[in-house]
This record gives sequence, structure tokens and C-alpha cells, in this order.
Amino acid sequence: MSLIVQKFGGSSVRDAQRIRNVAHIIADAYRAGNQVLVVLSAQGDTTDDLIEKAREINPRASKREMDMLLSTGEQISIALCAMALEGMDLLFVVAQWPEKRTMHLETLARARAIENQMFLALCNSVGTAGETRCGGHSAVIDPWGEYLAKAGDREEIITAIQEGLFRGTSANTFSPCCVAVSFLYTMPVTVTLSLWKAP
Repeated sequence: MSLIVQKFGGSSVRDAQRIRNVAHIIADAYRAGNQVLVVLSAQGDTTDDLIEKAREINPRASKREMDMLLSTGEQISIALCAMALEGMDLLFVVAQWPEKRTMHLETLARARAIENQMFLALCNSVGTAGETRCGGHSAVIDPWGEYLAKAGDREEIITAIQEGLFRGTSANTFSPCCVAVSFLYTMPVTVTLSLWKAP
């Protein structure tokens, strides 16, 4: 396993299609068994636009406020890329397993989520199909094989909201997208102070 650092500039993340492309590149590197560290620039001319807006408001703005303002461009790219990655990380399993094999279905579904390190939405039939009584027990399972939501043996709608996404991490001190991507891909988060330098 290698540590791969991927840097994507502003033109690489300038629109939705390019962000999806970046997400695929990141996911491919991760699925190849690598640890992946991603650095994203602000989209297109966002940084230049933010500098111009700041100069309109206060030509002598403090470095602290400029750093805060300019970091929003990267935060937008990070959030959009995390959304693109989230959209790729869900397996759908549509099944018609019999009631007597419900335990097998649940075991295999959990294993599939774990082995692929992806969220899994399992939808198993209920009622009868011919002479077979279907077992139901549809579920949403996280990449660690834990149930986020689970139905019974009757038809129902389930909703999964992952509580405690940050599992003991002091999430209030990090960007939520950064922590979510770190959690989903089991990557450590390093927090450093970014000092803005005037051009």
C-alpha cells in the first residue's frame, strides 16, 4: 500500500462534470489499495474573485480575515468533491431471498458492505413469490457492517441517518466534509494553521 498525494487545481474542479471526474480518480486510487491524500484548489477564478471582493470592502483587510475568506473557495471544492464521493459510495442490492434464509442474506449483505468499504442499501422482497415466502428485512448498512436502519418482515419504508458520524472525533474543530471523508476512507486528519501571504 502506498500513500498517494493528489493535487487538483482550479480548472480540474471548475464544474460539476470535472468534480465527478476528480472523485472517480480519487476513488480509483483508494480502491487500488492506496492511502490517498487529496488537495483541492478553489474552483476556476474563485480566489481572484474573492480577493477583488475583499478589496472592494476593505483594501487593508487583516491577514486573518483574508485567510478566512480565501479558505472558503477550497471549502466549496472540498464539499462538492465529498458530495461526489458520497454519491459513488452506495451499493444497491435488490433481492428476493426466502424467509428461511434471512440470516444468510443479512450476513452476506454486511460482508458486501465491509469488503467494498461502501454503504449498502438492501431491498429484499416481502410477501410471497410463487410458493416462496420472502423474508424482507431490508436495511441500510455502513462500511463497517453496522446497521443504520433495518426493516422487519413486512413492507415498510426505512430512513437512515448516520448518527455519531465522527465517532469520538472532536468534529466541531474540523470541516465536517473533511472529517466525513476521513471517516469514510479511514484516513487520518492533520490540522495545520494556514497563514495567508499577500501576493
